[in-house]
Amino acid sequence: MKNKKIIFLVITLKFLFSCSESIEENIIDNNLYFKNAPIITNMLWNPHLEKKAFVYYNNMDLISNYRCLKNYTYDDNYFNSISNLSENHLLNKVKSRNHTYFDYSTNYSFTSLDNSAHSMLWTSFRYCPTLYGQYPGFDMWFDGLTYNHPVWTFKNNSLGLSAINREVGLVLNHYTTEGEIGQWSFKEEYQIHDFDEIKFDADIKLNTYRVNSNNEVNNLIRVDFRVVYLNNDRSIAKSDLLGILISNLSNTDYFGVIGDGYYAKTSSIAPSGYTREKVEIVASELNLDNLDDNLQIDSNGVKSNPDFININFDLKSLLLLHLNNPPNNFSIDDAVIVGLDLYSNTRKSDITFAVKGLNVTGVNN
Repeated sequence: MKNKKIIFLVITLKFLFSCSESIEENIIDNNLYFKNAPIITNMLWNPHLEKKAFVYYNNMDLISNYRCLKNYTYDDNYFNSISNLSENHLLNKVKSRNHTYFDYSTNYSFTSLDNSAHSMLWTSFRYCPTLYGQYPGFDMWFDGLTYNHPVWTFKNNSLGLSAINREVGLVLNHYTTEGEIGQWSFKEEYQIHDFDEIKFDADIKLNTYRVNSNNEVNNLIRVDFRVVYLNNDRSIAKSDLLGILISNLSNTDYFGVIGDGYYAKTSSIAPSGYTREKVEIVASELNLDNLDDNLQIDSNGVKSNPDFININFDLKSLLLLHLNNPPNNFSIDDAVIVGLDLYSNTRKSDITFAVKGLNVTGVNN
């Protein structure tokens, strides 16, 4: 009996020692996992666009032919009646001054509850304000937390209007002016070298694409990633824009070779003398996430997506691949992120799209 007790004790000790080794190994594995897990930084003050914290900005055009009415004096204007800053104060943003907006159409000033700057611009380009909520015309609205994140819908209906490009969408800005840093859409002044990856992530859906002509051009939905290179005095040495067409609905190509992945490449000189370079790529031609691979067409020829599609890019790797052209004495690591835009462009066509969960994150592996 004594021998049996000794054997039982030895077996028990071996079992406990084995369990101890297993637990210790699991702890080491878990520590290694968390130690090696990527560090993810939310770069936006309003991740997933969950808060109502936007200002509507109308940009007509300084070209006289595009003016609305002879008695409409202001081409550029913030509109209080369409803006919504009711939840901007909940973001606890930094501010160095009170940010006030003035609506010239009503001579009315407005601001958020804590006087902080807007977190998002809703913009329209080359639309008369009188066409807001009309057809043809433009509109934007958001639906609560129906799908875990608010759904923002943007309507750009120019089918019955003159043949010029019109835009409707959202703009996330960072201003590099001293005293304004980190007070707008982006929390800080981020540079390309700050992260191994810069992730754009959103669920997007084409609700409607309608056009009457077979000669349609420039009808698309796109993401623009904007960066600048700053001199020591913080003046701009060069600006770059990488445009990613997540839907090229009219199959337009200004680069000359259809299917090569490029929509256009352009360069211009800003009034202050620095170079502005723009490279635009077609997501579907480069096997990137896009809306065009899952289109349906109804009996009237109207195109749409049956459901939301996740669009996810590493903006840094795309910039390195397609627009790695810094000015003299700079490297691409020096580029400062100044904005990200999501919008539709129409030319005598109707495009309505929706987005939810939009976020920009920095990842360090």
